[in-house]
Parts: sequence; structure tokens; C-alpha cells
Amino acid sequence: MDSLGSLSGKIVHEFKNILSGIYGFSSVLLSKIEDEKLKDHLKRILEITERAKSLAEKLLIFSRREEVKEAQNINLNKYLLQFSEFIKTLIGSEIIVNLEIPEREIFYKIDESHMEVILMNLFTNAKDAMPEGGKITVGLKEVCLDMEYSYSHPLVKPGKYVVLCMTDTGIGMDERTKERIFEPFFTTKPKGKGTGLGLATVYGLVKNYEGHIHVYSEVGRGTTFKIYLPQQYQSNLPIDKESLKGNEKILIVDDDPQIRQYLISLLKEFGYKVYEAKEGKEAIEIYRKNPHEIDLCLLDLVMPGLGGLEVMRQIKNINPEAKIIIMSGYPLDFKDTVSVEKSCLPEEILLKIRTQFI
Repeated sequence: MDSLGSLSGKIVHEFKNILSGIYGFSSVLLSKIEDEKLKDHLKRILEITERAKSLAEKLLIFSRREEVKEAQNINLNKYLLQFSEFIKTLIGSEIIVNLEIPEREIFYKIDESHMEVILMNLFTNAKDAMPEGGKITVGLKEVCLDMEYSYSHPLVKPGKYVVLCMTDTGIGMDERTKERIFEPFFTTKPKGKGTGLGLATVYGLVKNYEGHIHVYSEVGRGTTFKIYLPQQYQSNLPIDKESLKGNEKILIVDDDPQIRQYLISLLKEFGYKVYEAKEGKEAIEIYRKNPHEIDLCLLDLVMPGLGGLEVMRQIKNINPEAKIIIMSGYPLDFKDTVSVEKSCLPEEILLKIRTQFI
């Protein structure tokens, strides 16, 4: 399963490089032309590219590298109340939905479409496990997991978590089935009645948020899913495009010419001066000759020869104070440097660059 996820992730990585180039250059053209017919054509290109990106995101779920583009602080109390009313019309009157939601409002920063996918799949599986009707109980709470819990669950980091719990009174599962339920394409349903992708998708999305999912079940006694999502405190600040302009000098290093030229065009449009390199050794040589001229290095993570992390290390040897941003088609979370995803919107990329000079 890990090999399958890795393979799909690598394929989508290359695919998204192409899409980023198409989307980026089309966006630049759209902002420059005035002919309405041409604008319509460009808008169609952008719409088609968005559809292709949506397909890529579905593949990334399985590689557990899907991007979180539309994350916002959602009031989970209100969201679950609204979703439960909606789901009742789909699962039928023979199934009772019971909510156990605290009075204290709980917020979580998540892509709302991801939360919808998680809940829809869990509700669908619970419904299928109760062909003669029953009860689904949905709970929500916040917990703090300490070091003792982490010792008994080595993959879980200590900290504050939002816990979403769903219990059904259905047929339950034996141990052998329970061990396989998150495998892609595994299903206990008759042929043609299920794809086996529902819980695999839930698992991928939960892992994408660095969360954990536990399942408890006994034959004839129902099933409980508990999803632990690490609490985040991030704000959604509006982006003022005028504040993204600058005149600093930036070294761009990327082996993909489309991405490289797109970034060069974008940065020059906002007033920046640009050095460019198509591979790691060339980048190090350029920096060695201009250590006091280059204000920021924008490095691709994966390149033939020297990758972005090794280039960063050698640049830091030349100048320990050098400012570095690592970029990739994968979501990144390096503790010792700033990272940016290539599929970010232009304003988001510029915002990360601009914050390096504030």
C-alpha cells in the first residue's frame, strides 16, 4: 500500500508541475489582455486546469499528500448540526441520528470539502451496516493526549486534539475484516455494490492533517470510529496585492523550465530582480559569486544531482544568514526553513516570499 501511494504521489507530482505552468501563465495573460473573447478562452483554460487539479487531488488522497487549499476555521458544532439534518434525508427514517455536541464551540482549520467527504463516507458505511435500521451517534470533544498515551500509541504525538466519534448499532466486524478496512479497494459488499475506496479516502484525509483514526468493533455489537485531529491555531488574513511588491534579488532554482519561467515572470511582475539556475551545482556557483547580492533563495526540493536540501546546506555554509524557501509539488513542513507548495496561488507564494523581508 505504501508503494502504491508513493507511485501515485510521484506521478501526480510531475502532473501538477505541468498544471502549475498552464495555470500560472494563463493567469498572467488574463491579467494583461483586454479582448473579451480572448479572456473567455483563457477562463475556459483555467476552468479545465482546475478540473485536472481536482483529479490530481483525488489521487493524492491515496498517497496521503493531498493539498489543503481551502482550509478555514470551521465551527464544528454548527457544521455537524447542519450536516446531520442533511444526511437524514439520505439515510432514511429507519435510522436515528443522535448528536452529542458540547455547549462550548469547537473550531478546527480544515478544508470544508474534506470534512464533508469524511462524514459522508462514515455515515454511508454506518447505514450499510444497519440494513434493518438502527442508531448512529455522533460525538465531538476536545482532549489533551499526554506522554503516557503517546508511549502506548507511538504514532500519536502528545498535544491537544479535536475528537470526532461515530458509533453505529450495526452488524459489526470481526478482527480479520477490521484489519483491512482502510485498504484501497477492499470491500465486504457484493460485487457492484461498493468500490472499497470510502474508508481508504477517510484514512488518507485524516493522515493528511497529521491525525489518527481508530476503529472499535465486535460482531453483532456495532462499530465505533474515532478520529483524532491535532488542534491548530492559524488565522486567515486577507492578502493585499500591493503589499506583495518588492525590489529584492531572488535566486530561483528549478529543473522544470515551465515552473522556472512562470516564477520568473511572476516575480518580475511584482518588481523583484531574479537570478535563475536549472540545477543545484549551478545555483551554488551563482550564490558563491553573489552572496551579498542575493536576498533570498527559492529552491526546488527534488532535482537531478543535488536536491534542494543539499543546495540549502551548501549555501548556508557560504552564508549562515542566507534566507531560504524550499518548494515542491508536495505539501512540506520543514522545521528549520520556510516551505511553499508549487500549486499555491500566486498571491500565496508572494506572501511567503514577502514575509522573509519584513
